[in-house]
Amino acid sequence: MDSVAFAEAMARRDCVSDGKNNYCGLYMGYPFLVTYARGVGNGPTNFILRIQFSSPPGKLFSEMRKRLGGAVKLRKVNMANNMFLVNVSIDGTQPFEATFDRLIADTINTAATMGLSMPASCPICKKPECDAYAFIGAAYQPVHLECVRNKSDDVRSKVQENEKSGSYVLGIIGAIIGGVIGAVPMILVIVLVKIISGWLCALIPLGAYYGYKMLHGKLNKAALPVVIVVSILMAPVSQYFAELLFSIKDGYGTFTFFDYVRYIFIAPGDILPSLAQFFLFIFIGFIIVLGITKTTNKALLQQSEYSEATLRLMRPQQNVATASVAPQAPVTPTVQPVPVAPVAPVAPVAPPVQYEQPAQYAPPAPVASAEQPAPPAPPTQYEQPAPPAPPTQYEQPAQYAPPAPVAPPAPTTNEYQPD
Repeated sequence: MDSVAFAEAMARRDCVSDGKNNYCGLYMGYPFLVTYARGVGNGPTNFILRIQFSSPPGKLFSEMRKRLGGAVKLRKVNMANNMFLVNVSIDGTQPFEATFDRLIADTINTAATMGLSMPASCPICKKPECDAYAFIGAAYQPVHLECVRNKSDDVRSKVQENEKSGSYVLGIIGAIIGGVIGAVPMILVIVLVKIISGWLCALIPLGAYYGYKMLHGKLNKAALPVVIVVSILMAPVSQYFAELLFSIKDGYGTFTFFDYVRYIFIAPGDILPSLAQFFLFIFIGFIIVLGITKTTNKALLQQSEYSEATLRLMRPQQNVATASVAPQAPVTPTVQPVPVAPVAPVAPVAPPVQYEQPAQYAPPAPVASAEQPAPPAPPTQYEQPAPPAPPTQYEQPAQYAPPAPVAPPAPTTNEYQPD
């Protein structure tokens, strides 16, 4: 299934789209987020499913793999922060919409039986009694309507202020300071433990980004190149400080950064392999935090607009919010009893059940029809062959027709003897 057909299928389920590949929907009051990945022709359709719970999903993933079988393939991505996040692949030989409905219904019903519920507090103010749903923090979850609108207004005002008063010079200074601070943990671990970690190297571009941001650098397209350049420059700086600490620790004294640069040209075989290792791990660290460091004013505005676009008010006692997915038996609302005629206690089914109990009626007696204020219907209905014949047929023998092949076999017809 291509992206256009996928979008149409999501629209039929009342899902809200960001105009790209994300679709926010509701099922039985549980919000879910679907991100389209790929699909071609009759091949498998791949997408990402996210459902935010109030507690860790635990064994939900393994339980869903057992339930869905081979038609739907699930691959675990992340179960941290109470998030059920999986890659889904629906086989092209299966009807996509019916299989998708089954996936959502089975996942949420299974989660409900396991005691998993949606978050009870707003992710913005951390308070309960939410009154809406919105896309916040990479998930579609309950929020306060007022919180989302206030946050959007705050983002717009900060973006406008940054575009007017932001400074590239101050931003670069902040990025350098932040990069140096981010390199300190990595340098200490190298000196004390003699290992280098990509996770610690991620602190360098992360520190550079937040340093650029805190000193009011302009968060436009120039922000990311500044962070990249500063992160690259931190590789030789980090190696210099690591070698300096090793020299002091081993009793060889200190040396300047210019001595370090000169030594690179004198003995490149001793320095360059280690320097290349620094570059590699800083690059790995940069990839880890790329999603944060590329956040610009434009991205902030897009996130804010998407949060507002996906706002949906909660309905009182909301059960089902999708048009085509039916609720399962454990959560089906109580069926209202069907009204019946007040002649006798009957089961909550259609009114004709009163005619299915002939034992309740008295033996035939010549009572005039005018003495019975309650139904049956007018006598003309006894001339029709619709079974069963009402009791009044015994009260009017003159209108009774002799048994014919087309007449229904009433329970007491054989006992009747006309005058």
